[in-house]
Amino acid sequence: MSGLFLLVDALDRLPPSASLASLEAAARAAAWNGFQVHHIEPDFSRCGTAEAALCNVQGGKERPALWLGYIPDRKRYEAIYQVARGKGLVLPNTPAEHARATEMESACRVLGELTPTTVVAETWSECLESLQTLEFPLFVKGNVQSLKGEGWKSCVAGDLGELKSLTERLFRSMAHSRGKVILRRLLNLRSKESTGLGAPIGREYRLFCFRGEVLTRFYYWRGADPFGPLTTQENSEIETLAQAALQRLGVPYCSLDVGQDEDGRWWVIETADGQFSGMAPDCIAEHWHLLAQRLASKGRR
Repeated sequence: MSGLFLLVDALDRLPPSASLASLEAAARAAAWNGFQVHHIEPDFSRCGTAEAALCNVQGGKERPALWLGYIPDRKRYEAIYQVARGKGLVLPNTPAEHARATEMESACRVLGELTPTTVVAETWSECLESLQTLEFPLFVKGNVQSLKGEGWKSCVAGDLGELKSLTERLFRSMAHSRGKVILRRLLNLRSKESTGLGAPIGREYRLFCFRGEVLTRFYYWRGADPFGPLTTQENSEIETLAQAALQRLGVPYCSLDVGQDEDGRWWVIETADGQFSGMAPDCIAEHWHLLAQRLASKGRR
């Protein structure tokens, strides 16, 4: 498996976050499974260009590569992708595929009825217009990320005043919104308790999918699913939903967050590029082993 290559944002230069330990564990697991690990600057402020970031990577025959780190902006992903490709390193997702998985506007456009009703707004006027389609309470997030880390009140608007406050914050944060705010019908997910910050602990799972196959699946929240193990029927429903979503997305390596509402229906809650999506600690080693196997087998065909 020595032909596998991993680009890793220099972890010692990344700001502390809940996902940093996961990134470190993933980098170790990749190395154990035969990936050649190459650290790059986490942005262009120090190295200047993608060419400089990859200057120590020798060109050669085409081989599979992955990128591990925090979500890059569109320009950085495309720049690293193109320079890596010129050196024979083929990332799993093209820039267009990366954007389709990362930006909710693009994902929802193809997911349709598999995900809750969604309106995309670029101005406050468009936020107001969304109320012709949606009703309070609304789930509110940026085109890329929500403010969920600050608590449930930072991503749910119960009235016009709360909606204005949340959307103004998101519009100001390009890292979260990229200039667009996502307004969604708030699902009533099955839940029995809430986090300390007020978020309901729903019956949600994260699926990591590679070339149409679900490689890894785990309960989204810390701890065990309070509703117990999934039944055979529920497993089948999740797999069917995942396959439908993957076919519409057309993204080779992605993660899908799925959740079950109070009526028992499963929904796609969110999508992401699998290279920049967090994973439960007890799944990391197995996931990278499976990923290495799939990449290596493709290279032998």
